[in-house]
Amino acid sequence: MTKQEEIREGILNWLLCSTNLSQCKASSGADSILRKLHSQGVVIKVDRELPKVCNKLNPIARADEQQDMLKAGYIAVEPLVEVCEHDWIKLRNKAITSGEICTKCKAIRPESVEP
Repeated sequence: MTKQEEIREGILNWLLCSTNLSQCKASSGADSILRKLHSQGVVIKVDRELPKVCNKLNPIARADEQQDMLKAGYIAVEPLVEVCEHDWIKLRNKAITSGEICTKCKAIRPESVEP
């Protein structure tokens, strides 16, 4: 399970335990919360090795340069929401009023707003 999936599952469980929402509405709510957070720039900090600094003549200097990166605030991040290239299909029911859902990520296409 990816970190993104773990976060979504945690939000979904919280919605199901603390509200009277159905599974379908809670799932949609969890997706909405994640999209909102993503739109506000929320990312996931991840652990990974620092980039290799090329200093073959002095390995101690290489370690010092990597420590400088940490002091400068170098971190690695991943997006909170994986970007999907949607594959929309027609589907309409009580929850999907726009009539379209993505076959890949199960996102519901927002209804178009008439000018």
